[in-house]
Amino acid sequence: MNRDPSQATVGWKLSIGAAVLLVAGWWFWPRQEVQLDDNSWNLAVALYSACNRQNEKQLQAVAKLWQEQLDLTPDGSASLESLQQIIETAEAGQWREATRRCHELMQAQRPST
Repeated sequence: MNRDPSQATVGWKLSIGAAVLLVAGWWFWPRQEVQLDDNSWNLAVALYSACNRQNEKQLQAVAKLWQEQLDLTPDGSASLESLQQIIETAEAGQWREATRRCHELMQAQRPST
């Protein structure tokens, strides 16, 4: 069975195009913005500092404060969940990604003009 090489090329191009569209759609999909209360804001500032400096000791201190805040909030909150995800990202050694996500979370708190 002879296959035309141009058909294989077209198939690859379609696959790559579909993958690009999926990634672009995921990237630009509107995300629900999380509102931080005062305590969560302070944790976010400390977390940003720890991630930006890639300081594991400071990260552990923030994680401890996060746990204490979670213990005081039995139902949890979206802001604490967001911070937890960032803490886990930093703990996995993905400092730049954690810094970026923390910065985005803090920027989302600014009033839009």
